[in-house]
Amino acid sequence: MTIISLLLLASLLPHLTFTARANVGIVNGKEAKPHSRPYMVAVQVKEQHICGGFLISDRFVMTAAHCRENESSLIVFMMIIIISLLLLASLLPPLTFTDHVNVGIVNGREAKPHSRPYMVSVQKNWLHTCGGFLASDEFVLTAAHCQEKYSETLTVVVGAHDLKNKTEDSVCIGVKSYHKHPNFTKEPVMNDIMLLRLEKKLTQNEKVNWISIPVKEEEIEVHSVCSVASWGRLDTNGSLSSRLMETHVKIMNNAECENEWGQDDYSVSEMMCTYGNGGSCTGDSGGPLVCGKIAVSVTSFGDADLCNSPEHPEVYMKVSAYLPWIHKFTGNVY
Repeated sequence: MTIISLLLLASLLPHLTFTARANVGIVNGKEAKPHSRPYMVAVQVKEQHICGGFLISDRFVMTAAHCRENESSLIVFMMIIIISLLLLASLLPPLTFTDHVNVGIVNGREAKPHSRPYMVSVQKNWLHTCGGFLASDEFVLTAAHCQEKYSETLTVVVGAHDLKNKTEDSVCIGVKSYHKHPNFTKEPVMNDIMLLRLEKKLTQNEKVNWISIPVKEEEIEVHSVCSVASWGRLDTNGSLSSRLMETHVKIMNNAECENEWGQDDYSVSEMMCTYGNGGSCTGDSGGPLVCGKIAVSVTSFGDADLCNSPEHPEVYMKVSAYLPWIHKFTGNVY
């Protein structure tokens, strides 16, 4: 059955081709960076481009009504797409690597349980609100905006993978003291970093451990492959994930990121950006950007209207830029 489906799908592929790169385009425009606008589609009749369009969900494209001048040809074209997608869907089960697919970081995957023992869920009233990570046996690093008011009480869940699973021996710990960076501002978001001192020191085990932070201020090489993880939304309007999700991202050129966000909203010395197919969303703030085995940054903010936006990349606070402030509370933790 799988072989037959592949052969049928291959027979339809010529009808699904999109326009090749050519010397045509928007008037007085420039060629877009390849795949920087993954929502774009070419609406075609007989393999010829007639209109643009864009994906608004996993099944729907929005375009202009007048594009449907040749109704019969377009119906055939859309039927080919639908049949091809159905055939492709029939192949998906053998290609699935995890049973839990409808959860997590945008375009991410479920993390191997307890493979990131430094991850914590920062919670309000027993509900996940932010990510965070253990920087020592009693300090958690997270984003300052995760505590909206100074009077808010936060708790930290350690040793968790599935926040709904009450049998996995995760532990909820109170916060003894809150240390927001003194220069933190909400508008624009600057110095968005906070230390939480836990009510008790932790003991290392296979589910609970802290991660190293940088020992000095230095830049991460552009295009380096790093990772992010948390329990945030799977898309802009999606629900929070109960299981820890992760995805790979790449380090973006800092000057390019400043150009995307503007000098008023972006600090080259204190921030960094990532790009890639996956990324962070609401509920992922405070989680670490991990390069190698080091937590180099704290997840801070992104496009308010679109998670993992290609126009406005995710922004992180560089841990190395705040080492003197961190060590004032934690001592020389590495």
